[in-house]
Amino acid sequence: MSASAAEIVRMRLLGASYAQITSATGVSKTAIGTALAGAGLIRPRGRGTPDEAAALRHRGHSYEEIAAALGVSKRRVGNLLSAAAAIGVKVFGGSGPRFDYSAIATMKAAGMSHVAIREETGASAGTISAAVATMGAARRYTRVDRDEVARLQAAGKSAVEIAAELGCSKNSVWNAQRDLRAAA
Repeated sequence: MSASAAEIVRMRLLGASYAQITSATGVSKTAIGTALAGAGLIRPRGRGTPDEAAALRHRGHSYEEIAAALGVSKRRVGNLLSAAAAIGVKVFGGSGPRFDYSAIATMKAAGMSHVAIREETGASAGTISAAVATMGAARRYTRVDRDEVARLQAAGKSAVEIAAELGCSKNSVWNAQRDLRAAA
């Protein structure tokens, strides 16, 4: 027995599972998904092609932006870009990095935390780390004043509170605390 899309939607709205709808109507789970997507109850699967994903990536779009544009998951974007590379489509390139690495490295050298740089530029933590490594600026945890960490820790502040006060990451505080314990 085959059911109409309206019947499938009605059964799902009444709480029937895909398996229950399949056994009651004889339609496949794929057909159920298609009927529910047509009714707007679930998001239809985006298709996306390797060429489309590569073109968007080439223009500097992030995985999140590509996923939203194509209606797929970020994992699917990665798979599409891998498929594009495998068939010889140029995946990366174009006008270069989306962020000015020298400006990011200068901010870091001036003592700005990763968090502050991320807020100002919109760059990801990975981009900031790459800019710092590429431009030869000091790594982020070397900017933490260990004496100040020790003073704040003695005052009973947590690592998160110390990080907020010093404008650095909690990992930087933990690294400083580790170094202080090793020096003791």
